[in-house]
Amino acid sequence: MEGSRPGSPSFAKLLDSVPAEIWYQILECVIDAPFIFDTTIGAEGCYWFKKDRFHERSVYIGSETQRRALRLVCRGWMTFADNNRWRWLRFYERSTPVYMRDARHVEDALAHASNGRLITGNEDFKPVFPRRASFGVDSDDSKDTFIKMINQLPSRLTILFVDCEKRHGSSILEHILSNSSAMPCMRCLMLSWVDFRETPLQAVSRAFPLLTGLTFVNGIVPHNTEDFLSLRQLESLCINKVKLRGMRPETWLIPDLLRLILAIDEADSAEMAFDFAKPLGKSLVLFRTDTLLPQFHIPNDIWRYFPRLTELVMPVSVAEVLTPVPAGHPLRYVIHKGSIQTLNTDPLRQRFQSNIISLGDDIEILIMADLDWKRVYRDGSSDASAFLERLSMLLEVKGARLVDMHGRTLHVYMQVDHKST
Repeated sequence: MEGSRPGSPSFAKLLDSVPAEIWYQILECVIDAPFIFDTTIGAEGCYWFKKDRFHERSVYIGSETQRRALRLVCRGWMTFADNNRWRWLRFYERSTPVYMRDARHVEDALAHASNGRLITGNEDFKPVFPRRASFGVDSDDSKDTFIKMINQLPSRLTILFVDCEKRHGSSILEHILSNSSAMPCMRCLMLSWVDFRETPLQAVSRAFPLLTGLTFVNGIVPHNTEDFLSLRQLESLCINKVKLRGMRPETWLIPDLLRLILAIDEADSAEMAFDFAKPLGKSLVLFRTDTLLPQFHIPNDIWRYFPRLTELVMPVSVAEVLTPVPAGHPLRYVIHKGSIQTLNTDPLRQRFQSNIISLGDDIEILIMADLDWKRVYRDGSSDASAFLERLSMLLEVKGARLVDMHGRTLHVYMQVDHKST
């Protein structure tokens, strides 16, 4: 409304005209941003995107402060805030105070939901609608708690992470899939140490066709060449330490995939990860591969399969870049996945430097993941420190930067922070 300013009568009138449903969505974003903000790429790039950030307790505590503040505004907002008390659930059987408080929070939610069924019609009853759940299934008791949560509180779940012990894997997966109709809002599913059925990819696709994020960590996926993913809204896929052999990604229907993370099982080669990614590469903006192999080659033709790739995450010191990035290719970041220990010998340092030179002159930022310059100079060898300083000068000439996990360039650290310590 033209001329409306905060505090003016016309602005107040405008606020009064906003439907209650819109207010509900606004308040929901204040205390618990919807799943889309967890899966959308920010302007700063994919590397800083954390797929599990919605399970970080500090984020939850911050949102709880906002929720409690909303309770003080009016009776309607108090009702809204109370109805969202159990929007985040995290349950792990660990003896630290934080985990014990989280477990009690889950048990309170289950007890409250159970009581609600006994007192239907009570207008003061506050429903339980969790939207994010992170569960560790390590025992029969934690398995029972998880099943109760799925049976009693599933209707608005958008994000579910299950870290499962091997012996419970098959039954947990079966329970999730058989109850998928009760979880129509599911968008991000992360399964760790789950043993999969004969065609797990098809089963997950049928159960949760609207997924935007899917993660398999460890566990066993049978080598069934007829199995395939069909998730047309999928943006992020992580396959971590699950054997790639037998999978046929060229048959998968995931046309809008933006992020692909492949942590290589020791039985697979790193080259296989790049070959695996080729059929999925046309829309990728981030590709990450982790490997413990001492050396691997990046295929010569890889860049034409990744025409939109802006970020490449890999252990640069064990890779061999055979073909420079073509002129005009959008690759912007090369992120070295490793610590100072991955640069502790001359061959590794030489390969690292050679790869950076081979990648071309258009790489704006090189990031050393999980590395802190202070730790380098406190714990690293003098040879490694001297190498990083030489590399920093080389990159300055190329117009690139060497950045640690905190976003500090080595050049700035050496000029300012290091001198002050």
